[in-house]
Amino acid sequence: MTIINRGLHPSQQTDWITWSNPQNVGNSNLVLTGASILIDVMPYPGTILSGKVAATGVSNAMQLQIGLHRFVSGAGLTLITVGISNLVLQNLSVSGPIGFSGLPTAGSTLLSFLAGDVIYLQTSGSNGAATSLVLELVVKKTQDIVSYNGVATN
Repeated sequence: MTIINRGLHPSQQTDWITWSNPQNVGNSNLVLTGASILIDVMPYPGTILSGKVAATGVSNAMQLQIGLHRFVSGAGLTLITVGISNLVLQNLSVSGPIGFSGLPTAGSTLLSFLAGDVIYLQTSGSNGAATSLVLELVVKKTQDIVSYNGVATN
């Protein structure tokens, strides 16, 4: 069911997903090249509208790719790149927060997710690391009645 309540304010149609790696736990908090980081399990279908990334303590030119893990019955696990890839991380002190606006065209299926999809972050590059990393995504619900882990809300 699409959002049909015309009085539903846009702020009620969007959610913010924020992920950051643990801080102040020694070297175990480093985000390294080749890491696959699970960000969130989506409890409802929707679309990614925008996102931002900020990092400190970046070595080399680490790159990020954001995607979805989707389980398809009979086919197994499918990895889907949501169209945000090769985002080069830079130090926050040098560049400020890095916003990525290079999303596919609005309405692209590469930005859509289903209930149960897992949003992930994949790092790549040559022997890079970051001491702290923050990812923020803005997502829009495609239904006005959603379920959060099996509990329906209005």
